[in-house]
Amino acid sequence: DLHLPARLCAPDVDRDKLANLSLAGGGIRNAAVAAAFLAIADNSAIEKKHLRIALQREYQKLSRLSDAIDL
Repeated sequence: DLHLPARLCAPDVDRDKLANLSLAGGGIRNAAVAAAFLAIADNSAIEKKHLRIALQREYQKLSRLSDAIDL
């Protein structure tokens, strides 16, 4: 709830799945913040598409593959 409050997310976003990603807490936080900015740019709640883009960018920063992001 700290980095990705339910009130800011679209109903289909499963926040529990974020906790199970192979990404450290700081990376998840960075992705949550980036997803929030993407959502603001779209004038919408945080959606899965925003999280996917943000997570892909985080994985790229770490030089890791992100093909299997299942949200």
